[in-house]
Amino acid sequence: MPGKIGQAIREDIRDLGELFGVDRTRAQLAIRLADEVDSDQSGGKYIPQLAKELRGVLSDLMGAGTDPNEDDDLNDLGTPD
Repeated sequence: MPGKIGQAIREDIRDLGELFGVDRTRAQLAIRLADEVDSDQSGGKYIPQLAKELRGVLSDLMGAGTDPNEDDDLNDLGTPD
């Protein structure tokens, strides 16, 4: 059973919706990192590094959940018709 951070990460990833391409792998990495933080066996020694890596992965996932091949009507706002 995941700890508090692992559970929160799983909920956040679920809220992103369907993930595409490498974002699925990033999501799995985020879960693994969160689980490592929750089950810290180092006495806190590696928490800062794990947290930093987790923040980076989550930052990469912030734009996830949209199909990159989906036609985006707003993507060409700077281009006149």
